[in-house]
Amino acid sequence: MNRGEILAQIGELQNQYLKELNEDNEFKEALELYVEPRGTWRVPIINEKEMNEKDGVVKKVVTDFLTSKDKLTSNDKGCLENEANTFLCSQKTELLINKVNGFFKSENQLTLEDVNVLKVAANQFLALKDKKALKLLEIAINEYLESSKDERVLKNAICNFLESPYVLERKLSKENKLVLGQQVTAEDAKVLEKASKDKKDFVKTAKELLTLKAKEVLETAINSLLTLKRKRVLLLLGSGGTGKSTFNHYLARQLWDQYNQQEITQPIPLFIALAPLKALINQNKDFIEAYLQQAGNLSKDEINKLRERKFVFILDGYDEIAERERQCYNSNLFSEWKNAKIIISCRPEYLNEGYEKCSGLKKMEKGSPLPWSADTYLQQIKNIPQIKDLVSNPILLKITLSVLPGLLRIGSQKSRIMLYDEFIKKWSERAQNRLQKIQLKPNEQKEFDRLKNSDFYKEYLQFSKEFAFKMFTDNNEVIVSYDPINEKIGSGWAKFLGDTDEKCRLMHFSMPLFRRGNQYWFFHKSLRDFLISCALVDSFKDTSQTTLLNKQSITPEPAIQEFLAERVQQMPEHIQYLSNFIEYSKINDDVQIASANAITILSRAKIPLSTNLNNIRVSDADLSNGIFNNCQLARAKLNNVNFQNAKFQNANLQDNTFALKCRGAIYRTMRKYEESLADLNKALEIEPYDTFALRFRGDTYRMLRRYYESHADLNKSLENDPENAVTIKYRGILFFDMDHYEGSIKDLNVSLEIEPNDALALRFRGNNYRMMARYEESLADFNKSLEIEPDNADSLKYRGYTYYKMDRYEESLADLNQSLVIEPNDAFASRIRGEIYRMMDRYEESLADLNQSLEIEPNHTWTLNIRGRIYCIMGRYTESLVDLNKSLEIKPNCEDALCFRGVTYRMMGKYEESLADLDRSLKINPDNKWALNQRQTTNHLLNK
Repeated sequence: MNRGEILAQIGELQNQYLKELNEDNEFKEALELYVEPRGTWRVPIINEKEMNEKDGVVKKVVTDFLTSKDKLTSNDKGCLENEANTFLCSQKTELLINKVNGFFKSENQLTLEDVNVLKVAANQFLALKDKKALKLLEIAINEYLESSKDERVLKNAICNFLESPYVLERKLSKENKLVLGQQVTAEDAKVLEKASKDKKDFVKTAKELLTLKAKEVLETAINSLLTLKRKRVLLLLGSGGTGKSTFNHYLARQLWDQYNQQEITQPIPLFIALAPLKALINQNKDFIEAYLQQAGNLSKDEINKLRERKFVFILDGYDEIAERERQCYNSNLFSEWKNAKIIISCRPEYLNEGYEKCSGLKKMEKGSPLPWSADTYLQQIKNIPQIKDLVSNPILLKITLSVLPGLLRIGSQKSRIMLYDEFIKKWSERAQNRLQKIQLKPNEQKEFDRLKNSDFYKEYLQFSKEFAFKMFTDNNEVIVSYDPINEKIGSGWAKFLGDTDEKCRLMHFSMPLFRRGNQYWFFHKSLRDFLISCALVDSFKDTSQTTLLNKQSITPEPAIQEFLAERVQQMPEHIQYLSNFIEYSKINDDVQIASANAITILSRAKIPLSTNLNNIRVSDADLSNGIFNNCQLARAKLNNVNFQNAKFQNANLQDNTFALKCRGAIYRTMRKYEESLADLNKALEIEPYDTFALRFRGDTYRMLRRYYESHADLNKSLENDPENAVTIKYRGILFFDMDHYEGSIKDLNVSLEIEPNDALALRFRGNNYRMMARYEESLADFNKSLEIEPDNADSLKYRGYTYYKMDRYEESLADLNQSLVIEPNDAFASRIRGEIYRMMDRYEESLADLNQSLEIEPNHTWTLNIRGRIYCIMGRYTESLVDLNKSLEIKPNCEDALCFRGVTYRMMGKYEESLADLDRSLKINPDNKWALNQRQTTNHLLNK
């Protein structure tokens, strides 16, 4: 069989592959909804030891891998020569290195070690191009001519020249000098010897030799790095469903379309699905040879001829073979194919740590028509909570695109629950089909057959729910760590992740899980939460103490609450089951967790509750935004219940201090201070030393500027709870309001030692420092506060004010602008920004801000003074007088207003009135230099 016939046989293999691919329903379905996969990989940072994680299109990484070169092209050499000439003039090594870095693909960028190699080559280049080099080379030749004219003597003389400190200026080590010297060949020595007979000819020849060697130095160093960094194997790692096989199919088709059989330089693409090749893989034999013998009917001699050709072997599904724990590259003798590049796809858990996955997606490409436009899909996906992140997985996206239109026709209220139901069902079908195709061990096959004959989906769903609920009851874990060797006795995870039970292996292998080493987690947390909610719904009818609903509070998990609330809205028959738990709690304290979960679900679902809630036990429930108007809550156990934004109009809270405290705190948040005090007073009548009620009543008094009563309550609260960070903070804020800055800082320091990331405490301490003109410390606190709460308008406003006090106007404006975007009606922020614009002579902008500030606070004297002053500067004297007169009506002895009005009168030619105001201003503050200067100017004009 000649070369053409062999290649034709390979073509037959490829044609058979394409035929099978076109008959593959799963791939045809994937073709309709194909997405461009994205992934992450690690690339070197030039001139650094560290690696950088990069995100992008997987296709680009693969293309770079396939097209990476092992030596400079002629075009590269031309570019290098130009850059070397530039380098010779500038001698800026970093510019040369940046240019050289462009010869390498992104994943092969120059490391710190590579840069050091290039720096040596650059120094050698400069040495050879040095003007002194020619003279020293001439000396070396003369040495040779005066000797016995042995070639070795000539070569040694040239090496000695290269080692000369005058040429290399001590830039190279002895070892590097010797390497450079060894580049002089015997042929070079002969050429120089011949040229030495004529001075002019020698100079020309020596120059050419030095130029050639200088060029070779750079090219040799770069080619060595290109060869060293050129990779032969690319691993495409991604968890189940991330599109590895689909991408490999597309890649194979694309490469085959590009392949030109007549073009000897083009690589031959060969797609090999590993799952059916159990007898060939990992046998410590040449896998590719065995495959070509079996599938292509080629002899060993024919295959050996093919080894000379370039190949791209695409090995799909390394995780789908039974013996997958072996070292893939060595145990299949891939090194026998020296001209091949190999792409292997696998789940990351079956390869050693340190590899990076290439998975995920970014955009849809054109395929078969779908029921909706892309914009419609995007809009609908955005409208469904948590779905947007979930569909970053290609398989789940495919399911969503297929089923979403039909589900929404049923009703948008139901779509999310039904969509997740469909996810689990479709994933189960996919898992079953996959298990049917891949290579299973005999015991695994037997168990899989049993599961198929019973009800695979039912068993799969039950296993998934139990797995998710186990995560929930294990400290609400999102990531599970399971080490079969060091696993704690009784942890219970061996049931789900152990390797001894075939059903367990098949099930956790089929679940929508990521795995990295010994860690497992769901593709998206919402899948976990959905399955937990399914497990809880199953337990609604079980009113015993052991029911799952009584195992763990759902309060920390709003997503689980939302799933359960949607289930109840869909299936009203569950309402009675949940109401039963609340009723049972009145007589049985042991079902308190279930009762709290039940009332949380009903409240979230907006289901009207019985008005008779006396004596219920629902501690730790989440009743935020709940409606409890007219409810009877006497003697109810409501410890640590979240009542944020709940409504209690006409509710009976008799003898229920917790409910009274919570409602009082809610009223305080709503700035209904009198109602807040009424509830907190009642609570303190029942429990006079309740630290919570004392703390919030104390802060409510502060907001009403009843500082004495506030101080008394906060101190009393601290007597019983001396290390409560919130109470200490509130007292620190009280001291700030009372202008007692040292005391305020002292309390806020203590509070921040306990809670170092309390943004409010940091903000008020920053304000204290600002008031004390300790601006750097003030900025440090505001900066940290904004790291915690980046969009807090108050922190931005006060940091902007601090910058203003430091005369850093541009930074001040940046903060105030951002603050006013968040809180556009903040009079303080508008006032300060207006003043900054005045300082910058931007009077129209200043007036706009001051006008807005005065609309909110029309009697603020400082703002009236500044606006009056601007009107005066702009020659609008009548408007200036209106503002300053109003300011002085409110505050008759304001020195600034008197001084500014005095200036306005002077500008109007009213010198007597001007002097009168300036004299009054100076009586208040005799050391006001600006007022003294203005009075001097007025006196001068009056006495002209």
